[in-house]
Amino acid sequence: NLFRLAFIETHANAIFLGGVGLGKSHLAIALGHSACLQGYSALFTTAVDIINTLAAARINGGLKREMAKYLKPRVLIVDLCCHVSNVKWMLQGLAFAEARRVFDHITFRVCAAS
Repeated sequence: NLFRLAFIETHANAIFLGGVGLGKSHLAIALGHSACLQGYSALFTTAVDIINTLAAARINGGLKREMAKYLKPRVLIVDLCCHVSNVKWMLQGLAFAEARRVFDHITFRVCAAS
């Protein structure tokens, strides 16, 4: 049912949870590929890349442009690409404002699209 892609039109989210090596990233990429074959735009990225890109964009004055990059595709696939405790550690290293921007971006994205 998931690969029928109905979640895109209803602005729902698909979340793959499981242990290391079970194929969550592979399934997410396949889902994005299916979306592209059906005419939807898709972007695969990692949580680490989002954090680093938005932090650098804030410093360089290009935050709006970078935010738009993540908001444009109909399907945004975010791979944690590491254990959740590592992401928590990375977020703790950010300034409060940077962490807030990442949280706001994710919240906006969840509300705006799949």
